[in-house]
Amino acid sequence: MAVWNVLEIVDLNGDHFYNEGSAPLQLLKINGKKAADQKPLWFVGGVGGGAKLDAMLIQLLQKALQSGIFTAAPDIYMTPVLNPVAQGDVRTEAMNATLLRWAEFIDPKSVISFTSGPELIRQVNTPKDVYEKLATITERIVYDIGAEPEVLADDGNPIPYTKIENVLKSWVSEKEVSWIDFTLPKAKRSFDELRDLDWKVKLGPALRWLVEDLRFNPVQLPPPVSHTIIPALELPPEFANL
Repeated sequence: MAVWNVLEIVDLNGDHFYNEGSAPLQLLKINGKKAADQKPLWFVGGVGGGAKLDAMLIQLLQKALQSGIFTAAPDIYMTPVLNPVAQGDVRTEAMNATLLRWAEFIDPKSVISFTSGPELIRQVNTPKDVYEKLATITERIVYDIGAEPEVLADDGNPIPYTKIENVLKSWVSEKEVSWIDFTLPKAKRSFDELRDLDWKVKLGPALRWLVEDLRFNPVQLPPPVSHTIIPALELPPEFANL
């Protein structure tokens, strides 16, 4: 069984955390078996605020890695709930400073998040072979973050996406780090429904594929086979007329 190490907990609400109803920022880490060969992955939940399907999904991932159902190849960092604060909130500066400090400390190969919206994958700065494999496993279409199509619900109204516009997104763009976002429907689902409909058959296998090997390393092709050609003049005399 693997162990999650709690590296830091930052309570933006001070003594009023429980009254405010938002969780503190947490940074957790689980050690990978091939950590020296690839930069870590950083999983972030609650990018759009609130603890809904994204929080349940990241909890399933957390338990799968801890129990050994998934075996991490690179180091895995996790911030289970981000809970962005409203613009102008006095806690904004502290939250942004914490995220930037963690980003510089982790130096991730990719940030992976779960937000609400039509069921697809959003990405930026991610190798094509990585996001195409994830799309195949999850049976989802991939779009660049910020270039998503309008998808209408049954009532004809567009299904809103969670906007990924925060200081962490700015840092990712500046450093050209990969960001992969799995969008989840906003409709209410129980934990059992999420586990059976999403985790077992699509998102679980995709995340397992992502963490159990060094997916962001270039594929090493075998070197071409070289053949030594013997010049005709070096052949023994008995082979000269063949």
